[in-house]
Amino acid sequence: MRLRDYPLIKFTSVFVLGIIFAEVFFVKPEFVLLAFSIAFLLTLILYFTKKFTAANVFVFLAIFLFGSALNSIEKAKISQLQYPFEKELFKRAAIYGKITNAEIPLEDKLRFEIECDSVKTRDLILRNKFNALVNVYFKKRNNAEAKKFNIGDYVEINGRLFKPRGKRNPCEFDYAKYLKEKGIVALVSVNEIGKVKILRKGGTSFESIIYNLRLKINDAINRLYGRQKRALIKALILGERRDIEKSTVNNFINSGTVHVLAVSGLHVGFIALILLVLLGRFGIFLRSALTALGLVSFILISGAHPSVIRAGVMALVLLIAFLSGRDYSPLNALFFAALIILIINPRELFDPGFQLSFSAVLSILIFYPVFNGFIRRWIHGKYAKKFAQFLAVSVAAQIGSLPFTLIYFHKLSLVSVLANIFAIPLIGIIVSLAFASLIFSAVSLQFASLYAITNALAIDALFKIAEISSKVNYAYFDVAKFGTANAIVYFIAVAIFFYTLVRFRFRARVVVFLLLVLNFAIYSKLLEREILPRNALSVIAIDVGQGDALLVKFPDNEAILIDAGNATKRFDNGANVILPLLDYLNIDTLRALFISHVDADHYRGSFAIVKSGRVKTIYKPRLDKNMKKDLAFEDFLNKRKRKINYYQRKAINIGGCRVYILNDTTAAAYKHFDNNNRSGLLKIVYGKNSILFTGDLEKEGERFYINSYGEFLRSDLLKAGHHGSKTSSSEEFIATVKPKFAIISAGKFNKFGHPNFEVLERLNKFGIKIKRTDKSGAVIFTANGENIDFINWK
Repeated sequence: MRLRDYPLIKFTSVFVLGIIFAEVFFVKPEFVLLAFSIAFLLTLILYFTKKFTAANVFVFLAIFLFGSALNSIEKAKISQLQYPFEKELFKRAAIYGKITNAEIPLEDKLRFEIECDSVKTRDLILRNKFNALVNVYFKKRNNAEAKKFNIGDYVEINGRLFKPRGKRNPCEFDYAKYLKEKGIVALVSVNEIGKVKILRKGGTSFESIIYNLRLKINDAINRLYGRQKRALIKALILGERRDIEKSTVNNFINSGTVHVLAVSGLHVGFIALILLVLLGRFGIFLRSALTALGLVSFILISGAHPSVIRAGVMALVLLIAFLSGRDYSPLNALFFAALIILIINPRELFDPGFQLSFSAVLSILIFYPVFNGFIRRWIHGKYAKKFAQFLAVSVAAQIGSLPFTLIYFHKLSLVSVLANIFAIPLIGIIVSLAFASLIFSAVSLQFASLYAITNALAIDALFKIAEISSKVNYAYFDVAKFGTANAIVYFIAVAIFFYTLVRFRFRARVVVFLLLVLNFAIYSKLLEREILPRNALSVIAIDVGQGDALLVKFPDNEAILIDAGNATKRFDNGANVILPLLDYLNIDTLRALFISHVDADHYRGSFAIVKSGRVKTIYKPRLDKNMKKDLAFEDFLNKRKRKINYYQRKAINIGGCRVYILNDTTAAAYKHFDNNNRSGLLKIVYGKNSILFTGDLEKEGERFYINSYGEFLRSDLLKAGHHGSKTSSSEEFIATVKPKFAIISAGKFNKFGHPNFEVLERLNKFGIKIKRTDKSGAVIFTANGENIDFINWK
């Protein structure tokens, strides 16, 4: 491959380097624009004076600076975006503005973006423009009302206005940063559709026409397909994946076939093929023009994601080359598509969809010709050769996209090549039948239903392939700590291997491959960032909102979990917060799970932990037969064959530490305690350091333990009882414990007003340093047996 034949590769690569330079280094836009202008003028002067060698150098410099200038301008715009209020939450606010973007309504939820021009609250009237994301929750019977809103409508919204959540735990997604990249600085939550009123209808615009068309296609899909079937069709045609069940998405991730759920170049290819076949009777120019129109329409209807634009541009370039009689270069077309997207918005370079799509296609274009050369030499059967070529395309795509898959999905699938053999052809069938059913639904719903019923069988087969593949033993591995540095090392290794593949003989290839794998493993390990120090006792108060979840890692790397937060239909702390954190910290098993007491904000998240198989032993208060939730919890644990230990006075040795369970269940006073005061009281001692965990212990229980243990309660670190409620943390108890530090686990914006200001004043009075999850997110302390220290993990 000679680069002179691929000019767009050179130009786009230099342009991308400019974008990356502006991302890594702080560069003022004015300075870069000035440098670009000078480089551009010098290029023109050198060309006119026929100094072409120097001119070529300045061309590349100008392109580099152009990319850097565009990105620095966008970064400057984003950095200026700020949440416009000092107060982070307004429980009741009237927000006025114009709808600028809207997603297709779900059965019970509507989401749209709004450009606000004014906000009214009890305290103020603000007239300032900012963008907010609005979530409207409603009953299913009100779904039709959700469809009356359109892009351009000027609306009044009465609901909660608040600042978006940032990164609250290690390895957690930074939602506030993600929204800011999209120009959004505030969130609005509304619990009734009637609280959103249209004050002025927007006029007809291109965006509103596209949105209405998407709504009509959505309605047609709803009429033809059942719930899970239509969720997939919407993902493939409209780019709306929110309706697909999480368990189904996980099956596709684990089987390495998740790419088929997103609108991508694969689907554009199928659609182009369908259009060319359907329009086969027309003349070549009309057929190409109609195919191009169809592709542009699909790009707009599907949401214009980077992967679709990339495939659409490449297809259009192919059509133009075909009509003009010119040679078609897929590599030039790919880099041309990238250049167009990045000139429009250089921030797309950092979008997962852009990275996955372009890396996969680029990898196919580089590696497939090499693989195909080996296939032609070594495989002679016609069908065996076709099968091998199909495999080669799949392998080539995954070589390029693997680092991004690991970064964003944290899974390494070992069955992906095999699963894709079946999944990719099925997607072609499903997309074809979906379009057929939608086209015929405009004429005859009954006739369209025949296609939909047939398609339902193909969809069931696709779901079954993903499910079976994901449940094979060792189908996938969790890879929690794969970052940009790892990806760079990986691509360097791939480049070296590719060079070896082309230049050297078989034995040399094998040796180089093994050496590269070994070096990659070593360097990846060295690049891992350890949040928790080794050979130390560490405590993480995980931010689970209004609840408790404390992870304790011992010097020998064993770990226990004390409580697991809440789990609701909307959000499960166990599945969405704690399990990913355990993966990130390389904690495969928990020595024990301690449930302080059976209150939802302490134990509900444990269901996901238990289901994951990471814990075998559970400690909890003795069964209260008058509590249905306690009976149901123990029934769940028994069905899962988990060992249940009830709290009683004892000591456990774990990793050089002593874990004391202080609950004296034989005492007469203890037997009359309520649920909160029966909370498990744990003290962990490591050398000269000690930590006291109190659950939701209240003042009555505190007095009982003061009388029972006295000075033994003294600890360096106290997990304050009941989220800092005024019912806990009495002056007598704090004076007895004498902690240097206190952790308060409470939810941001919680309705209980935790922590209570009297408790905060009391702790401050004793000179105790307070760390709060509602203010800081996760709180981490580490002890080495001599000293205990706070770790700033952000």
